[in-house]
Amino acid sequence: RWAMTGFGMIVEYLYSLPICKLHVHLGRSLQQRGSGRKYHSRYLDIRTELSFKDSDGRPGNVYIHAIPFMTDNYCYVVVDASAESKEAALAGRTGLPCCVIDPADSGAITSATTMLCEKHYSAFGGLTLEAVLCTHKHWDHSGGNYNLVRLAAMQARELERRSPDSSRADPEDSEENQKPPLSRLLLKHPLKVFSGLDEGTPACTDEVGHGQHFEIGALLFEAIATPA
Repeated sequence: RWAMTGFGMIVEYLYSLPICKLHVHLGRSLQQRGSGRKYHSRYLDIRTELSFKDSDGRPGNVYIHAIPFMTDNYCYVVVDASAESKEAALAGRTGLPCCVIDPADSGAITSATTMLCEKHYSAFGGLTLEAVLCTHKHWDHSGGNYNLVRLAAMQARELERRSPDSSRADPEDSEENQKPPLSRLLLKHPLKVFSGLDEGTPACTDEVGHGQHFEIGALLFEAIATPA
């Protein structure tokens, strides 16, 4: 009985400490050295497709990609392929809106999602990561939050620097280099991080309670509390 209680305490409290982020790095190292592969499962050619109609009756889709990382874990990329978002992305090649759920390993996730852009979404200019959805604060779910927020800020500064309208634009940058690439992963800045009320999730910007709704792109999400 003590062992069960003690284990529960470790998972619930100690595993929330920053030092436990080492689990993410250890898992990544074991995966790469043990199998010689960056990802433990196939993912690039597999996606789940859900169909729906918007309020105007126009057909659209939601695509869900399971991204493997560490030795046995997954996060999920949810892509808004509604009629409204597809039209906007095709017109400006700005990428389809998407969000990522429980991104513990930011490096594995950005690398994998960039490859998804090339394979599935090049016609739309790639993907734009608009938000992170975190189910809870443990590092095997939230370990990549801070890095993604920082990467979004760094990418925004770089895009501003390369803009022809920026006073800091490099005059040696050619017109071709200033154009957006044909397919890319763009991180929206500031990047929103959604998580539960009073959860204490790293980098959380928007706490949501049970039954609360929020939008990402043209998709409407509902928070559902599942207390242990």
